[in-house]
Amino acid sequence: KVASTKFTVDATGNTYADGTLGVKGVSTLEDDLLLSEDAAVIKHTADASTTAGLSIYSTNAHVDVESVRFTSKQIGTTTDADLITLADNAVAVAGTLTVSDDVKLSEANAVIEHTSTDAAASLTIKSSSGYVDVESVRFTTDEIGIATDADLIKLSDQQVSVRGKLQTTDDILMSEATAALTHDAASGVGLAITSSNGYVDVESVRFTGLQMGLDGAEDLITLSNANVKITGTLDTTGYIKVASTKFTVDATGNTYADGTLGVKGVSTLEDDL
Repeated sequence: KVASTKFTVDATGNTYADGTLGVKGVSTLEDDLLLSEDAAVIKHTADASTTAGLSIYSTNAHVDVESVRFTSKQIGTTTDADLITLADNAVAVAGTLTVSDDVKLSEANAVIEHTSTDAAASLTIKSSSGYVDVESVRFTTDEIGIATDADLIKLSDQQVSVRGKLQTTDDILMSEATAALTHDAASGVGLAITSSNGYVDVESVRFTGLQMGLDGAEDLITLSNANVKITGTLDTTGYIKVASTKFTVDATGNTYADGTLGVKGVSTLEDDL
């Protein structure tokens, strides 16, 4: 038993204790602590309580565990000590984060936000050798589609190509000065512009089924096989050439020709001339 003041070993060389060394106060070491046990452990055995714990810290510097460096709230390596910074409810990574599995967000209204203020800053989401799915939309390089049809939309400089039907619930507006609607498929096919339940207006001309006209007079012209029916007056500034068989006026009333009437065959009149 040593007096309550202190126990000092002044001799040079090593001090050896063949057993357990128990220290009730603070142990101060002026050099490294070396453990020769094959599976060595530094263990904290205090009774459980809300304040119990083990702290390993350096008063004025860092703590290295293997090749990982801890400096206050930062974790890194010996050459890059601030790779990870911890704060309440936040982890900041100053570098590239590589994940070999899924990234799952449990926040009710989660956001992936890019907060750089650099004038040339941008955010890129890409797959090195595959595609990127956002909900049910699939992005593959410059193509956009779905899992079963990945190339529905293809983007290029000043051009969007749609490989399928394009459905819109509103108008299609073209701001090009001399805009064109062009069908460039192979020969022998055609372009149809139809309305399922209504009409098609081209400028002020209205097309409704086999009829052409105006708003309020849709049936001015009706087309059928080998027949064109005109409902109204036909005005022309040039000749009207009729087929070689006959020309018949079925309407009642007078027929007026403002000029010379030339007839190459026999003229038959059913009343006075």
